[in-house]
Amino acid sequence: MLLRLPAYPMPFRVSYPRLDFDMYTLGLLDVGRRLLSFGPIDKELPAIEDQLRRGVIATFDEYYEKNSPIIKEFSARVDHIMHNHVGTGVQTFRLVPPYGFYINPAVLDRWFQAVIAPGISEFGLYLDMGDEGLGYNFPCSLLSSSNRGCSTIASFSIAGCGLHSLDRVGCLISLCVVHLHRMRVTGEQLICFLSASPGLQQLQLSYCNDVVCLKIPHSLWRLKLLLVRNCNSLQTIGCDAPQLKSFGYDELPTTQICLGDSSPLVRDMRMSGMDDEPTGMLCYATTKLPSVAPNISSLVLSSCFEIATPMKKLNKFRRLKYLEIQLHTPRRCPDFDFYSLVSILNACPVLATFILRLEMRDADDAIPGDPHGDSSQWKTHMRGQGHRKLKNVLVRGFPSAKGLVELTSHILETAASLKRLVLETAYGCHTRDCIGICSPLTRKALLEARKAVGVIKTYVEGKVPSTVKFKLIEPCAKCHADHA
Repeated sequence: MLLRLPAYPMPFRVSYPRLDFDMYTLGLLDVGRRLLSFGPIDKELPAIEDQLRRGVIATFDEYYEKNSPIIKEFSARVDHIMHNHVGTGVQTFRLVPPYGFYINPAVLDRWFQAVIAPGISEFGLYLDMGDEGLGYNFPCSLLSSSNRGCSTIASFSIAGCGLHSLDRVGCLISLCVVHLHRMRVTGEQLICFLSASPGLQQLQLSYCNDVVCLKIPHSLWRLKLLLVRNCNSLQTIGCDAPQLKSFGYDELPTTQICLGDSSPLVRDMRMSGMDDEPTGMLCYATTKLPSVAPNISSLVLSSCFEIATPMKKLNKFRRLKYLEIQLHTPRRCPDFDFYSLVSILNACPVLATFILRLEMRDADDAIPGDPHGDSSQWKTHMRGQGHRKLKNVLVRGFPSAKGLVELTSHILETAASLKRLVLETAYGCHTRDCIGICSPLTRKALLEARKAVGVIKTYVEGKVPSTVKFKLIEPCAKCHADHA
């Protein structure tokens, strides 16, 4: 249960098992809105001009970020609570300062020294202070077992700063989960930190752009989950953790990945490409991954800008049972033919579940094509191929595209074990918010979805065997009645 911390004087010092500081828990949401409506008072102007003249600050905005009444009130309330805290008994600590504002590093250090003590198990720091925030270095020596016997932290999540005193960390025997986001840390520093965490089970890195080479040592024998997201400078990933089960990677597929001793054990993989240039994620996954992780049973591929998958013999995923492909805004790749996905299905001889998600929120996203046009060259190439183990197929965001109609027809003709087929034409009609309303659609997107319904009923529904449970999800009449 979330502890809402009081912001009024307390008559005696107390011990909090959970310290959770953000604008909500400190009761500052309404106060913050009021304070934002006021600019600096006249008496502050001389101080601002003086700091500008001496080069202490570069702009008025920088002064406001450091001296905003919001951050002053935030710091005052945290200070008050920390002053009345006895210094022991904290199990969970979380600090999320207001977005874009500056907190003095000395103040941060003082807070952390007060709460990081024996018994603490979860620590979370989420800074978002621009260049000033990145100038802060978290004192890793506080995590060391030599710091008042503090070796009980099991979960460590930190964002928006750097790490220092890594040579004084010691052994973090209890540390199981680490999440580093937007951190100023190099690959060498990361190795030093990881080497001190022999019990680590989960590691997540996101937007850590100073990491060029990521090496996971064999000594992390308990590591089971490794997620690497959008670390733009990353060139190589090497992992020798002997018990790794899940691996996720979000970035262009140009990084060299070598799982080493982990390779035979990885069962789940998730890979995602970026949206600013062609990724070739599908081609990369189907040609490289079978050798990187030959025994995976679950694979999720996501791409925002996909190029056509070449129709050639691909390496086999001999144990893959679950395959999910997510294509976002495919209008940016008009040459992509959905029927080419047959080659990927053919590379998965024991595949049981296939999910295709197409996020097309406007009619312009749809890939044009006559749904009953000729595709004999594709059929000739795929003749004799079958998917004997495939049982469940789901397509969300089904457009009126020839290639997708042909792909669905091919599955119906060759998947002898198929039990369930679900086709949804309006992306988002399966996802409702807290009051039961579907995701909004433009009028053009709604017309395209209804067109796709007609295409499915004309060219697909009649081919569904009686043994297959078929479901067609049309645009919700209740939520989209205004566009009828």
